[in-house]
Amino acid sequence: GYSYNQVTAEAAKKEATKKCSTCKVNLTWNKGCGALAQSKKDKKVMSAKTGSTRAAAEGAAKASCLGMDAGPCKVVVWACNSK
Repeated sequence: GYSYNQVTAEAAKKEATKKCSTCKVNLTWNKGCGALAQSKKDKKVMSAKTGSTRAAAEGAAKASCLGMDAGPCKVVVWACNSK
């Protein structure tokens, strides 16, 4: 699960996990964007990163995921906060 534009970190965590009892919070941030990249070969390998823009967050998440030697990675979710 994920959420964005929440007023507090606690509200964001609650919203992100509301529909998923097995989900865990991988990343929180205040301003800017966040992205989660996942290995195409091993779905257990994921990396969450932030950036000032969507492109920066996606690039950081993909680069970090690739650094885990699990093959090519793709961004599976991203969000940018405006609050």
